[in-house]
Amino acid sequence: MPERRSRAPSWWYADLSKSVDAEDAFRILSIIPRPARGQTRIAFAVGTAPVVRLSLYDVLGRRVQVLADAPMFEGGPYEATLDAADLAPGLYFLRIEAGSAESRTEPLIVIR
Repeated sequence: MPERRSRAPSWWYADLSKSVDAEDAFRILSIIPRPARGQTRIAFAVGTAPVVRLSLYDVLGRRVQVLADAPMFEGGPYEATLDAADLAPGLYFLRIEAGSAESRTEPLIVIR
């Protein structure tokens, strides 16, 4: 029988083995598993942005989910969980935004 976990916040500070330097200060570090199926972990790094939003968009540009939308009090690596079980198979885009100044986008394929 699969282990059931209590629901944690959709994002949390993560002590990842990858170090974060100045070039990595704002980006998506990894998506596991890829392609996405069921519970998918998204590791991302932020610098000193006052508010960070991590969202999932479909190919038509519609926001499907907001995975993180909160102040990040210190720079470093964070991790969010996407439940892809309810998503239709296809191409999506993860977008990380720091305020209104900066954004990065990564493609994500969801399979059944």
